Amino acid sequence: MGKKVRKEPETPSKDTFDPLSIESKKAATVILMLSSLEEEVVAKACEAILRYAEKGDENKSSLVGLGVMEPLCHLLSHGDSLVSRNAVMALGVMSSNNDVKGVLKKMDIIPLVISKLSPDDDVVVHEFATLCLAALSTEFTNKIRICDNNGLDPLIHLLSSPDPDVQKNSLECIYNLVQDLPNCSAVCKLDGIPPLLHLLQSEFPVIQQLVLRTLERVTSDAEARSALRGGQGFHQLLELLSSREHSDLHAEAMRVISNCMEDAASLPFLRESGKLDQLLQFLASPAPPEVLSAAAKAVSRMARSGENRKLLHEHDVESALVNLLATENGHVRAAACQAVTGMSENGASKDRFRQLDGIRAIIPLLANESGEQREAAAQALSRLTNGSPPNSQAVYEAEGVGPLVQLLQDPRPGAMLHAAAVLANMAAQEPLRRSILARGGMQCLVGTLQAADAHALTSAALVVAALACDADGRKEARPGQRVLPLEDLAKQNVSQHRPVIAVSGKPDHLVPTESSDNKLQDDPSPSRSSTVLNKSGVRSPSKVRSKVRREEDRRKDKDESGPQPDASGVKPWTQQCDSDLHGLVLGAGRTILPLRDERDRCVTLAKLVSDAMGGTVARDELDRFMWEIHLSELKLQLQSNVIPVGMIKKGTFSHRALLFKVLADRIGLSCSLERGEYNRAWNKVRLTEAPPDIHGCYGRPRAYVVDLMHSPGVLMRSDSPEAIRYQTI
Repeated sequence: MGKKVRKEPETPSKDTFDPLSIESKKAATVILMLSSLEEEVVAKACEAILRYAEKGDENKSSLVGLGVMEPLCHLLSHGDSLVSRNAVMALGVMSSNNDVKGVLKKMDIIPLVISKLSPDDDVVVHEFATLCLAALSTEFTNKIRICDNNGLDPLIHLLSSPDPDVQKNSLECIYNLVQDLPNCSAVCKLDGIPPLLHLLQSEFPVIQQLVLRTLERVTSDAEARSALRGGQGFHQLLELLSSREHSDLHAEAMRVISNCMEDAASLPFLRESGKLDQLLQFLASPAPPEVLSAAAKAVSRMARSGENRKLLHEHDVESALVNLLATENGHVRAAACQAVTGMSENGASKDRFRQLDGIRAIIPLLANESGEQREAAAQALSRLTNGSPPNSQAVYEAEGVGPLVQLLQDPRPGAMLHAAAVLANMAAQEPLRRSILARGGMQCLVGTLQAADAHALTSAALVVAALACDADGRKEARPGQRVLPLEDLAKQNVSQHRPVIAVSGKPDHLVPTESSDNKLQDDPSPSRSSTVLNKSGVRSPSKVRSKVRREEDRRKDKDESGPQPDASGVKPWTQQCDSDLHGLVLGAGRTILPLRDERDRCVTLAKLVSDAMGGTVARDELDRFMWEIHLSELKLQLQSNVIPVGMIKKGTFSHRALLFKVLADRIGLSCSLERGEYNRAWNKVRLTEAPPDIHGCYGRPRAYVVDLMHSPGVLMRSDSPEAIRYQTI
């Protein structure tokens, strides 16, 4: 072995610095350090900016003024992971400041921030990147940029992050995004419902509340509601409702369930799972007002389906709603009125509310200081009294005429419209009509008839027509030989006044004339006259009109108290008063005239006609519909083969088509009535399929057959196989 030689230490290089600790108390100096070529210096500068910004909003604004944003954002894509992470952290903390948001919006930084949501980045980067996006997503333009850059997908994936801060920030961003309806559907398509439901089990209440608020918004989409049912979401929500420990979440959970009640499939799902009773118990429980209000709204949405209304009636939901009408909270009372409105589409429920004295509980709300409560109460009464003389009598006995007349001058249009509907329903009965006149009902209509709103004009015209059924009403309706402002409106060629003319039943003039016996004479137009049926199907309205007039001529000089026998001893035929048809006309006017789209009007009227005549009848159920027995009973009851069409509650093709035509004529909706063989009849409407072009010209309209039997509201192209099948056996 050779001799060991001692190794001399190496001389340090002359062109390198020893490690140098750099400190600065000036923000401007630290910002300059962001442009350093040394990663360690830049990383420490980012960390210093982070600490400075955390001290308050004023510091964040001062950093913006010193020009920190451009170099800081540039560092997000730095090759050194520590520099990039510290830059993201600083940006996340600063992003809550409005000045920072303004600069970031101009810089279009969102795509770069979204890139930091990659699974390859660590949890700290995810936390502050989502914090930045949550702050930016409160602004509409930034929402669009986040979605356009596919930011929703990684945010949904981060809901499964093990870090609760990442979960919370991602939830906040998603919640902001779903305020725009298209994003609600996008969350469902990206399979976002399961991770949202999983976070309901979080130990952090703030996360649970954010989940429920997000679900409340997302379930405005039908696919999301279906996904919620399929993912056991109902069970989780009901478990929350049954837990006293989570009482602070009950209101939000109930609102989500309320949204889900939009679907007809939701209530049967609850019934089959045994959860319906549990849900309805909240209506009768001493729960907070927010929970009771949400529960009542859930009932309102359930009641949109006829089958659901029957099921809710079987569970005596009316008793719980009447109890809610007596609560002290105004929002609960308003929500209860809305639920009463929905349930009142069911005839048995109408009677049940009267038996429970629910009408008397609603009357005081007509004079409430809250416009919301006044309108909700009037709407409930309009449904309760529609086609129900006993309920109209109950309103009268509860001293409701005075408040309703006052509502005709209410500044809230909805309250006025619904009050007018109630009064029109009540005016079908002579004692109630006189009470309305005695309280100045006709005078209160003067101001309404001078309004510019077409809906208000229509409602007022309906009441005038109802009140002018006797001499006293006509005297008040014709001060100075003018029918209030109706004569002026009839002379104006303005499209918004057409509903008034249509409802009045006179296509060319509105002003009725008085005959020598002081009776109002109606226009003999066949399409506007009262309509009845004979045993063979459709009877010509004009022939009925002519027959009635001949009978009136024979009785001109006789006692008007009742029909008189002729020389042969046979009592002459008199036309039946069709109060049911009158109610349907009023209901169609209230429901359909506010709709602007012609297609929507046709669909809504078709559903109304179907509901009035027995509902949907499947093709294979036609032979078991038993409409013939129903008509035979009516003929026996009336001792006549002539049946008022409004009395038919089980009608087939011809009856429904006739009713559709009558109601369509009364509301100014153009359609035809056509008849085939074997008691088949149908209606055709002509609709344009495309919007107007740049010159305002519409495409050529097409003819559609309206389905009133099997799928009410479906419009079938007149030459389609479906339409041909509908018209034939």
